[in-house]
Amino acid sequence: MDIPGIGTDLVDCGRIRRILGRHGDAFLRRVFTEAESAYCLRMADPAPHFAARFAAKEAASNAFGPGSGEDSTSWRTSSRRSTTL
Repeated sequence: MDIPGIGTDLVDCGRIRRILGRHGDAFLRRVFTEAESAYCLRMADPAPHFAARFAAKEAASNAFGPGSGEDSTSWRTSSRRSTTL
């Protein structure tokens, strides 16, 4: 698979915190896999963890080119995992 570009993205944690407060589970179900949500919700402050995953998903969407993030299934197609080094 060829990757047509490189994607980087930054997401404001406050923005994600507001979205979580306003849309809650509907936002989580639309954007994150169950494993991603479970990981983030275990944290004392889940917003920065959701923001990091959201930024990674947006960066991947940018890297794969136009149209790769237009429907809700594409958000859940890519998943981010945390690993301990």
